Amino acid sequence: MNEALQWVPQLAERWERIRDTEYLVTLKSGVWFHDGTAFTAERVKAVFDALLEPSAPARFQRLADLLASCEVEDERTVRFFLHEPLPESLFLSTLQVPIFKFRGTPNSKSGVLVGSGPFRQVSHNSAELVFRRHWYYRDGSPDVKELHFQIVPEAETRIRRLLNGSIDIVNNAFPIKELAKFRTPTAQSKFTLLEEIAATYRYLVFNTEHPILQEVQVRQAIGRALHREELVAFLTKNHARLASGVFPPEHAFHVTTQNLVYAPESAVALLEDAGFRLTEEQRFQLRLTTSNDKEQIRLARLIADQLARVGIEVNVTPQSSGKFRNALAGGDYDLAVLQDRVQGDPDVLRAFFHSSQTPEKGGRNFARYRNLELDALLESGRYEQNRAQRREIYQQVQRMLAEALPHLPLWYGNNLALVSRRVSGYRFHPAGDFHAFRTLRVN
Repeated sequence: MNEALQWVPQLAERWERIRDTEYLVTLKSGVWFHDGTAFTAERVKAVFDALLEPSAPARFQRLADLLASCEVEDERTVRFFLHEPLPESLFLSTLQVPIFKFRGTPNSKSGVLVGSGPFRQVSHNSAELVFRRHWYYRDGSPDVKELHFQIVPEAETRIRRLLNGSIDIVNNAFPIKELAKFRTPTAQSKFTLLEEIAATYRYLVFNTEHPILQEVQVRQAIGRALHREELVAFLTKNHARLASGVFPPEHAFHVTTQNLVYAPESAVALLEDAGFRLTEEQRFQLRLTTSNDKEQIRLARLIADQLARVGIEVNVTPQSSGKFRNALAGGDYDLAVLQDRVQGDPDVLRAFFHSSQTPEKGGRNFARYRNLELDALLESGRYEQNRAQRREIYQQVQRMLAEALPHLPLWYGNNLALVSRRVSGYRFHPAGDFHAFRTLRVN
C-alpha cells in the first residue's frame, strides 16, 4: 500500500479480472533475487502453494479461505483462482505476500532469506541484522551501502546509543517521556524529530468469556469510567488521537461513533443496574495482563487507578513476551492492552471479531466475542461487490461494535522517529514499515 493507503503494484505490473473468481497478474520484468536468479511466475506459485498447504502457519489461514489456487501462465504471468467472488480490494490484500526463496537455497541452513528488495540480508544474530544494498534492484541501487538493525530491548540503552552517535534512527521505539532530552539546543543541532499521523490502534480487549465481562453493561461501564483524554495527555503527551474504533479517520471505511465519553456517574449507574453493588469499596476484581514493557505497565496501572474510582479492583500482571502471547492465545486473562496497525481492506474486522477467528484458529479475536448477527454481516461484507452497499454493511458492523465493546478503543498513536542530522531522505509510511530506507542518504 502507498502513503495514501491505496493498493499499488510492487512486484506486480498490473492485474486483470478475467471472471468473478479468476484474476490474471502480470509480473514486473527486470527483477532479480539477491542470489542473481530471475524473479519469475514459478517462484510466485511456489510461495503461494506453500502458504495454501494445511501445514502452513495458522496466520495464513485467511489466505487459504479466500484463494483456491494459482497457475503459471508464462514466465511473467500468474493466474489466480478464488473460492468465491471477492471485491477487488480484498483480492489485492491476498497478494500482499513477500516473495522470497525458502526451499533448497544455499542460504537456507543459515536462515538468511533471499529476497529481491533494495537491500539483501547478509547476517543476523540476537543483537543485530545486517543488510547490504542490492546492486541490481529494479528501481535503482540505494545510496546507503549497508544497514545495521540493532536489537536493543531496553529503551534507556536505545536513547543512550542515539545520544552518543552509535545509532542514527530510532523509529517508534522510545518512551515519549524521553523526548525532553532531544529538545535542548545541543540535541536539536544533532537530531530531527519526525512525526506523522499513523494507523496504530491501541485498545483494551475484554475477555468476553469471563463471567463478569460477558455482560455488555459492565464493558460499557468500564468504557465510561476510563478518562481516555487523560491517558493520552499523560502517556503520549498528545502525540496521539483518541480512537473511536478499529479504523483511523483516514481509512476509507472509518465510521465516527459517539458512544465513548468519560462519565463516571453513568458508569456507576450501569454497574449498579447490572447487580454489582459496592461492598467494602469494591464491586469485583479483574486481572489486567500486559507484557513487561515499561510503557505498557504504566498504561495498565493508570487504567487500574481510574477503574478503582468506580469500585473495580484491577490487578496488573506483567508477563514476559512469550508468556503474554501464550496467555492471549489461551484466553488466560480478563483484560489486556494490545496494539495493531490496521490498514487495507475492511475484511480485517472479520479477523478481529468473527466467532470463527479466535487465536487458536489463526485469528485475532482475542476478545473471544461471539455474535451471530455480527458474523452474518462480516460474511456479507466480505463478498459484497457493490462498494456503496459494502460500505453500509461495515458502517453497521462498526456501530454494533461501538455498542457491544468487545474492544475499548484508546488511541491512534502517531509515527515518531528521532533521526540523526547526518541522515536525510527518511520518511514515514502509515503502515510503519521501512519503505524509506531505499531513499536514505548519509551526509
